[in-house]
Amino acid sequence: MCRGRPGHGGHAWPRCRHPSLDALTGEEVTAVSRSGHWTWQPADAVVFVGSSGQGRLTETCCPVINLLTTSDHALAYQRKHGLDGFVLTLSEAVEAGTLAFGDLLHPSAPTT
Repeated sequence: MCRGRPGHGGHAWPRCRHPSLDALTGEEVTAVSRSGHWTWQPADAVVFVGSSGQGRLTETCCPVINLLTTSDHALAYQRKHGLDGFVLTLSEAVEAGTLAFGDLLHPSAPTT
């Protein structure tokens, strides 16, 4: 859950906590942002960004983007489901999210 006013120019929310479960093991993974500084629990958690094939992004990519507790879990998840994709570290995931979404998820973002 994110609280407070959004930052400016693509910066993260002042406080944001995103709890999730490892898609392979069900272990808890949490991403936390405080004034744009991100941390994860466990600290070596990763994001698997993948695709289940051709088609609409919302159907082929979004369902297989997952937080996992380790890169080994991410690779095992990828093999188990026969997915194309790659593993991102915390800093890579934050950068990719900022590039992809910028201020889109902020309440002050224009809607069209």
